[in-house]
Amino acid sequence: MAIESAVSTGLPVWVGYSCRTSNDGDVFLLNRGQDDAFDEALDQLGGLGGSLIAVMHTEIENTIPALSVVKEQWSGSMGAFPHSGNFVMPNWQFKDIMSPEDYLTEAQKWAGMGVQVIGGCCGTTPEHIRVLKEGLPTHVPQV
Repeated sequence: MAIESAVSTGLPVWVGYSCRTSNDGDVFLLNRGQDDAFDEALDQLGGLGGSLIAVMHTEIENTIPALSVVKEQWSGSMGAFPHSGNFVMPNWQFKDIMSPEDYLTEAQKWAGMGVQVIGGCCGTTPEHIRVLKEGLPTHVPQV
């Protein structure tokens, strides 16, 4: 497995997952046409290691539910890198991007959960990152 090979280098390894939630609130991996439960994917990670588990390339509204699953099953560092926008085949649509200030409000919630590395994915801009830098603590202890 790629994770085992990466961990064997002795370098820090960040493992990122893209997630979605179902109508009833269950968290799944973001796979086209498949319903792979996120908690089961984390179980498979098991003792393979890694330095950080991140919820990335995920809708902002699905980030907290996915981070909650990580927090239940992982005692290490966490990261969050959600996107803002909509994918309509074959391209991203960046018409309804969350404002940097609203993104900061969400990021403060993630930091409150103990998320130590926060950034952005598709649809976030340098302005989003500037606002995060100015509005988040420089150090978040593991919760």
